[in-house]
Amino acid sequence: MSAFERVRDALASRGSKIETQGQDRFLAQCPSHDDGRPSLSVRQGDRGALLYCFAGCTSKDIASDLGLRTQDLFDSDRLDYRYQDREGRTVRKVSRTPDKDFPQSGKTKWEQGTSPLYRLPEVLQAVQDGRPVYLTEGEKDAETLRLLGVTATTTAAGASQPHFTDFAPLAGAEVRLVPDQDAEGQKYTAKVSALLEAVQAASVTVWKVKAGKDFADHYAAGFGLEDLEEVPVPTTSQEEDREEENGRRVVLTPASEVRPKVVHWLWEGRLPKGALTLLAGREGLGKSTLCVWLAAQVTRGTLAGQSLGTPASVLWVTTEDDPGYNVVPRLMAAGADLDRVHFLEVRLLSGGTVPPVLPLDLEKVEAAIREVGAVLMVVDPLVSVLDSRLDSHKDHSVRQALDPISKLARDAVVTVLGITHVGKSRQGDFADRVLGSRGFTGAARSVLALMKDPDDPEEQRLCLGLQKSNYGNRHEVPTLSIEVQSAAVPIGEETASVGKVVMLGETTRSISDLLADSDDLGERADRDEAEEWLRTYLEERGGEAQASDIRKDCQKDGISYDTLKRSPCKRLGVVKAKSGMRGGWLWSLPVAVTDLAGKGADDDREEKELFRSALETPCEVLDCGEVSTAFTIQDGKRWMLCDVHATDPALPLILGGQQQIGETA
Repeated sequence: MSAFERVRDALASRGSKIETQGQDRFLAQCPSHDDGRPSLSVRQGDRGALLYCFAGCTSKDIASDLGLRTQDLFDSDRLDYRYQDREGRTVRKVSRTPDKDFPQSGKTKWEQGTSPLYRLPEVLQAVQDGRPVYLTEGEKDAETLRLLGVTATTTAAGASQPHFTDFAPLAGAEVRLVPDQDAEGQKYTAKVSALLEAVQAASVTVWKVKAGKDFADHYAAGFGLEDLEEVPVPTTSQEEDREEENGRRVVLTPASEVRPKVVHWLWEGRLPKGALTLLAGREGLGKSTLCVWLAAQVTRGTLAGQSLGTPASVLWVTTEDDPGYNVVPRLMAAGADLDRVHFLEVRLLSGGTVPPVLPLDLEKVEAAIREVGAVLMVVDPLVSVLDSRLDSHKDHSVRQALDPISKLARDAVVTVLGITHVGKSRQGDFADRVLGSRGFTGAARSVLALMKDPDDPEEQRLCLGLQKSNYGNRHEVPTLSIEVQSAAVPIGEETASVGKVVMLGETTRSISDLLADSDDLGERADRDEAEEWLRTYLEERGGEAQASDIRKDCQKDGISYDTLKRSPCKRLGVVKAKSGMRGGWLWSLPVAVTDLAGKGADDDREEKELFRSALETPCEVLDCGEVSTAFTIQDGKRWMLCDVHATDPALPLILGGQQQIGETA
């Protein structure tokens, strides 16, 4: 089975929608993101399957999500590329592994200008015939180009060292450079162009791919030679070469030449214009609903800020919510001008639409902002528009991804409001709890925090506070008290029930104060969930289970064993006892028995004496005070004694009782 067939079968087994585009290509729903429309292009390459996701998912992630290994995308475990001399003798071999290792054999050390071009005999023949020669950065791209019937070559010493290659065979040739679309590709192109000029190539042109980083991505996405776009040949100067040696140069700008600016606010004190703002909170708390409220205010011109009185447009980017099911009904409930809210997607040349990927689609997004005059762009969630290859836990990577978005906000004078989630950690400040690296909060100029109000016993109120502000004093901006209420929205002959934000006013407490008193970040919910899980688990097993089994099974269901051991056990009255001398701990639920309170001296005498005898033995007191809860073992049975009046330890008065009967060692 070929790699192409292997990928197709794996997608089909997952129920992915597949659209055939010929014998060597198909479109499918990508398994690595929520793909309502097929956005994954799969094409047969020269030695494996070429994958390209228009949403930015990597081949490695796609393979993993399909239950495949990276090597399963190749027809063999190792690809060999042979470099030949003019007589066709192999002088150098470069191999490629699925892990992108490139071991070499044969002659690997060459003097400057001596290493042969890849597939040199074919190159010589093409030059002799007057046919163009395509030059790429790597063997994979050269082989992909050859699938289209053209002559293609590359250099063996790496993109940074083309000067080791002998370009003399390209004298008098028409050379078409197809570099990688990154900074290294630009440098490579400039150096190779200069070297080709030195050997007097007839012409040198540079061609830009339509999709992805290189020609393999371009081809995998369904594009061909006719889709390449000619671009100017980059140049490099001696000064730039010197600067490149250390990668740094000093630029001095007098303060007198820097134009001072005044901060403008879309929402006074909270949402600065022309900047990136984060809205952070636990999942399911109501962040999207709050953004709907903001969007509605903007479209009506009722948001307190410098756009007050001027209705404006909003762009909305979402990958988690279906606009028809969730966003639009909420906008209707909030009273938004629906003509001023625009859902932003990118249309693919191959058909269908996908969410934008930033910074890849930055120019398209900026054009859309200017087209509708948007003052607010909501991205729900922010991480969904970033390149899937981004390591969200590395500050440097995050800043590199977010800085272009911040520049977009400045250039287009739009407020970019990105929704992000926070974790359950109670360590550090609020910024430490935002999922991913601290680069997210570092890049944002303003950070809004949404959390439950710990002072609300009904757990209905939310608090919206300013956690960070680079353009103002966050301590002067009051925390808002809000509530998400249910609203009925008529849709045709039916009615949809959606959330609607209601502003309740201000509170004097800051987010830091609220965090100190709150277990909003998950502990209360986790505790309640753990308690219910433990109750159900023990009841399904007749009221008791080994602690070792509980530990194993709770982890499978995503429940913390440490959480179980604390409050849930105590609240349920779980009895813990050793099952035999060498046995493990047994956890048991208490079972209610006859209430002994108020019984006469002759009533249930035997049972009463048994309780009395139990109390004369050492027992584990769980709650001390005038009324205590105690546990003991008596007559081979486990006893839970509740509400024991302890004012007379010698002869305790039994007010009530519970027992759990079970044999012990």
